[in-house]
Amino acid sequence: MIYQQIKKTIILVLLLAASLLLIAQQPPQGFQELYEEYGILSQQLRSTQQLAMQDPEIVKQSEEFSEFIDVKLKEQGTEVAELVDERNEVIEEIETARENQDQESEGELQPKYQQISQKLQPYIETVFEDSAVQERQAVLEALMIEKMKEIDPESEQKMDRLEEITEEIQKMME
Repeated sequence: MIYQQIKKTIILVLLLAASLLLIAQQPPQGFQELYEEYGILSQQLRSTQQLAMQDPEIVKQSEEFSEFIDVKLKEQGTEVAELVDERNEVIEEIETARENQDQESEGELQPKYQQISQKLQPYIETVFEDSAVQERQAVLEALMIEKMKEIDPESEQKMDRLEEITEEIQKMME
């Protein structure tokens, strides 16, 4: 769900951006209010999620999930395994650059990371169709949501409201 939420968020941001371009001259009644509410709720949930991701159990589960995904990816062949290893090396280099506050190096590494990630994307999508991956993802998502609710008891309602806003905006665009 975390990855699906991120994907949904990206899709919604693109939808909203396109919507803004299309209706810049005459937005439908209520659009601006929904857009603003969406932005506020998104920011609140991002903050809560960032706090939740600092929880040791979530860190552990996330790392285990990432390692599991890497194993599943590597099962898809030598070329994919090499890409996974290369991506992980770049991630380590980016983390080192961040720790050293070396923004220049980090900036130089980001395009390389994005290029590798693009090459891996179809394989990642295939891996996420695997039922074992989906089960582990569901466990991690449930843990994350529980932690978010501990931090902000209204988190679940905020997520539900974001979905409602998305549907309302989509209806406005039809």
